[in-house]
Amino acid sequence: MKSKKIFAAVLSLVLIIAMTIPGTLALSNGQDSAEGEFTVADESMSSAPDAEPTVEPEAGSSLFERLMACTTLEELFALIDETPEEQLMQLSESQVAEVEAKIAALEPEPLPSVEIEESSDEPVPSEIIYPTVNFDDVAPLGDPVVGGEG
Repeated sequence: MKSKKIFAAVLSLVLIIAMTIPGTLALSNGQDSAEGEFTVADESMSSAPDAEPTVEPEAGSSLFERLMACTTLEELFALIDETPEEQLMQLSESQVAEVEAKIAALEPEPLPSVEIEESSDEPVPSEIIYPTVNFDDVAPLGDPVVGGEG
């Protein structure tokens, strides 16, 4: 009986290890375990190890045009979220001001404030009344029940 317990413990340990190792190795290699694809960084593209990626100067103006073409606030924020920070930093101060003005124009109107009218009547203290229920005449009482004598 003791050998069966040891065998079951070893078998469960092997199954746990067999399930966790592929996921751990995939994450350490840069693979997303849900997609099943490897992400490999090509380091041969940059000549210097600390080189900043270059962004085209036209990217800022085309980004500005795409931002100004948005018709809803959600669409505008989605475009801003998916745009790399390097491209956002290339926008000039006047372009950023125009985008902020566009955001302000697309924001919905605030709801009107709630005004409570003052009343000249004094507040009346409330009182909770629980009615008393009389159970005296609910049902007639019958003869006592006598146990079966058998």
